[in-house]
Amino acid sequence: MVRRGRRPSFGPEQTARLLTAMRTVRNDALICGAAAGYHSDRHKKCEALQRAIDALAEELTGDPEFFWNKMAQGRSA
Repeated sequence: MVRRGRRPSFGPEQTARLLTAMRTVRNDALICGAAAGYHSDRHKKCEALQRAIDALAEELTGDPEFFWNKMAQGRSA
């Protein structure tokens, strides 16, 4: 029988680092999808990636609009 190790820990430092990386990837996916043209396969895949990033960010932070530009929407950050 193979013994598995304990689950790795994932603390605030790792969460902050992951959210920073996710912000970069989300922004690049937005540009990549727009450059490919709306309704193209690449655009659809980039939108799916953005939705997945938003869903994980919501799970990590509790904020469903974590990456949205709240200042542009007239809300305080």
